[in-house]
Amino acid sequence: MSRPLPERQVAGCLLILPSNLLPPLVSYSAGVSACRNGGRWRQALKLLKDMVGSAVESNVVSQNAGISACERGGQWQWALSLLAGMSEVELDPDAISYGATISACAKSGQWQQALSLLSEFGAVLELDAIGWSAGISACEKGGRWQQALALLGDMRAVRLELNVISLNAGVSACEKAAQWQWALSLLSETAAARVELDATSCSAGISACEKGREWQWALWLLRGMGSARMEPNVLQRWDQRVRERQAVAAGHVASQRDVGGEGVARCN
Repeated sequence: MSRPLPERQVAGCLLILPSNLLPPLVSYSAGVSACRNGGRWRQALKLLKDMVGSAVESNVVSQNAGISACERGGQWQWALSLLAGMSEVELDPDAISYGATISACAKSGQWQQALSLLSEFGAVLELDAIGWSAGISACEKGGRWQQALALLGDMRAVRLELNVISLNAGVSACEKAAQWQWALSLLSETAAARVELDATSCSAGISACEKGREWQWALWLLRGMGSARMEPNVLQRWDQRVRERQAVAAGHVASQRDVGGEGVARCN
């Protein structure tokens, strides 16, 4: 049995077919989509440029494929450029256009850009949970835990179901800022939203409790990690780490008390 051609070769084949077999727009759009799926953002941009040079009118589908190719390739500047360029060719960006651009910014840590797009178009275009989650991830990477919580609130306001990606990003943002109370609050919300906890959410929650020296809460989360499909050796390492740090903290407090007691005795 022969192997299927790689998608980039399929794209090339589509573009060299006689024009009477496939309309030019269909050929180019299929080529850009193939480049997107194959992680070839440069080739996707070249095809979009060739469309202009060949006087082939673009459409939202081909532009969205180009933006998604840039998003997958971590090229947030190009994604923004393609989004802005859509109005120049009289195309109206849709939720997919903005969602992919927001995700491109988020993956590159450009949280200001992601938030700007979300605040301007998020509710208007009725972005799905993926677009909002990308914005929350951008806040997490930028250390903006308050903005992450605000976006989670916005998701609820537009009646979008919270998913494990958005909640994990929120918990991780709180963990980085040592906001253990908020991290626990989000973790408790997963039960109400019927979202299954995973290793990322549990680990971030435990780490947040560690930073707040809330050892009992950390151990409580550890007990709940067994239902999060955690490997036994991972659970054991976390348990050992939490208990060791709890013991170190308790020893530090005890030594401080001893020093204080000695000082009082000397004064007497």
